[in-house]
Amino acid sequence: MRQYFPSDSLIQHEWAKHGTCSGLTSQEYFDKVEQAFKNVQVPAPYVSPNADQQPKHKDLEQSFADANHAPAAAFRVSCAGTELVNLEVCLSKDLQIQACSASVHECSAPKVRLRGTR
Repeated sequence: MRQYFPSDSLIQHEWAKHGTCSGLTSQEYFDKVEQAFKNVQVPAPYVSPNADQQPKHKDLEQSFADANHAPAAAFRVSCAGTELVNLEVCLSKDLQIQACSASVHECSAPKVRLRGTR
């Protein structure tokens, strides 16, 4: 799971918060997590950017929607100021991409900064 989550504590948090009430074993739950990550296509410009970018957050969401043949409302950019924190995708329990509910927060900055890989 370390390739999907940056820390052991986040893995534990995800299991405690979401996995334990899923009705799945920990192996089944994390197999579904892996499947979900693998099912989402990352648009080419964002796979391994070699320079910083500052797209409009709506354009970033639309780019992911287009790459996944999904509605833009299925993707939400989170930010801290203008710095990208993450891009969330909303999925049904059977891992189908679906529009996010109103409770999923969205970045209020018009553009977000994506740092290039170094």
